[in-house]
Amino acid sequence: MGDNEHDKRAWAVYCACRISDTLYAMNPFLTQQNFYAQQLRALALVSVIARKRLLPGRRNICIVGAGVAGRMLAAGFASVGASVRLIEARTTPFERYRAATHRELHPNIIFWPKQQPTPATALPFLNWAQSQADMVIEDILDEWQRGFGPKVDLVHDQVVRLQHDASGVLLELQSGASIEADIVVLATGFKPERGLGALTSPSYWSPNAIADEGQAVLVSGTGDGGLIDVLSPILGAKVTR
Repeated sequence: MGDNEHDKRAWAVYCACRISDTLYAMNPFLTQQNFYAQQLRALALVSVIARKRLLPGRRNICIVGAGVAGRMLAAGFASVGASVRLIEARTTPFERYRAATHRELHPNIIFWPKQQPTPATALPFLNWAQSQADMVIEDILDEWQRGFGPKVDLVHDQVVRLQHDASGVLLELQSGASIEADIVVLATGFKPERGLGALTSPSYWSPNAIADEGQAVLVSGTGDGGLIDVLSPILGAKVTR
């Protein structure tokens, strides 16, 4: 893919995420969401903001949400010399994925057949390879702690209110503290999973989401999770391999 095509895709991500010149949100409605796609979009957003908005004296960045996208954003901004603060309400990193030993993650099976599946990511940092969800997050966290933990100010708190204008963003936290930033990016995750009428089911990441053998299963959704779930009965538990 040429530089022009990269620039076009990065600009499309920037436009989808831009609320104002000082406030951005990783858009949960962009199609084909998975860990790798979130990382690529985070890097795309960083690349455009770094070129257009990180002016001298205006390099104070705040990221809200320390998930996959949030940590990739923080790492990206730190790598271009910005001052980065990361705000996360939970004290346990990637809390909802830790028990998901039953879920296999793959970098780009979601893009098949347009792309051939590859076993590992090829990012400038925070790389991982196809594996169980809990193992993937351990790989990401290990590199984060070694390479970016010392460079990023991680605050465990919750944003309750924000105000933004052309001069910057003011964040008010649940603890009563406030933070001023030149640019803020919201990376607070996806919408809650929707129910289907009277049907109830556990979260996709819950260990209780595994069907008993012999049950009929309806898979709703055509992302990588849906594709992997459809193939699992045929190829076995290690479907991504």
